[in-house]
Amino acid sequence: MAINQLNRKRIVIFLAVIASLATVYYCGWMYIAFKIESGFSNLKEKYITTDLQIKHKDIEISGFPWGWCLKIERPRLKFKNVFLWTTSLLKINLKSWDYKSFEFQTFGSHEAHIYRKNSPKHIKAKMKSGVGQLKLDQFGKVQEFNFSVKENTIQIPPANQIRFKKLSGSLILNKKHGIKPVTHQGPLVRLEMDLSSLVIPKTLLPKMEDEIAEIKLSTGLHGSLEGSNLKNILTNWTKNGGVIEINKMILNWGKLNFFGNGTFALDENLQPIAALSAKITGQNATINSMVVGGLIKASTGMLLKFITNALANKKRAKNQEIKISLAVQDSFLYLGPIKFLKIPKIRWK
Repeated sequence: MAINQLNRKRIVIFLAVIASLATVYYCGWMYIAFKIESGFSNLKEKYITTDLQIKHKDIEISGFPWGWCLKIERPRLKFKNVFLWTTSLLKINLKSWDYKSFEFQTFGSHEAHIYRKNSPKHIKAKMKSGVGQLKLDQFGKVQEFNFSVKENTIQIPPANQIRFKKLSGSLILNKKHGIKPVTHQGPLVRLEMDLSSLVIPKTLLPKMEDEIAEIKLSTGLHGSLEGSNLKNILTNWTKNGGVIEINKMILNWGKLNFFGNGTFALDENLQPIAALSAKITGQNATINSMVVGGLIKASTGMLLKFITNALANKKRAKNQEIKISLAVQDSFLYLGPIKFLKIPKIRWK
């Protein structure tokens, strides 16, 4: 009898502890939910009179007990009179066991606008849906950003339109808190990009295939980015030996297949310099299209085909694969030793 009473007492104590912990957890969950909701409201009020404006309608929070799910109606972000982003619904998921990472997803109409100074015309992008993930470090700074958007249309004045089915990417920041990054520590920024079914206007590249099946890019940026404006940042980056490593570049465009890697930097005049090694197939058909489209002279096309045919792998005569070096220097694109294309100088403001 005494043993049964003792067991019942233990069970009651155990249940009371569980109930107390559940109550504490629920109260904590509600408190964090309140802080999140009020935090978004404070952001809205904080930036209402500054260059950055954040607006939204109702916020709904759910997800108990495993985390917090925010549904934000009609979020709107505007920076000066330059950029505007809005969507019908933004959903953000935060997990209670991983407070440094959260996922987001957009629903319905999803638009971005880039405005030109003193011009009523602007660039407009429409996206069907978007998903992503944001990771923070222990100091609350952004460490990694992953995203994917589908069914995109970009309208460029006056009447150009660019479309692509999917764009996904990953941006990883390696900057340590309070420490200047240096080259041997690894890249300051790593970027992975995957673009599929890109359709470009015929007016931009006449006689060329208007759909690029695939573009893949993997890069790492070395050096520090410090300065008061873009030109100053690039000047300091160049002086300190800044360089971009192109670990992988893949292009499948019509009959042209390109795989390469190399490095990119800026010279003392902030003009691009680059060195790439590449494997290419389908180059003859592409050269013909460039000649017909007026992108290169007929004499240059004949010379290029002569060189590429000489470099072709005879064991793969069907594909005519070539291995070649590409370089950008003194405002020219070099294909091997040949000046292939004049590159306009960049005027930094």
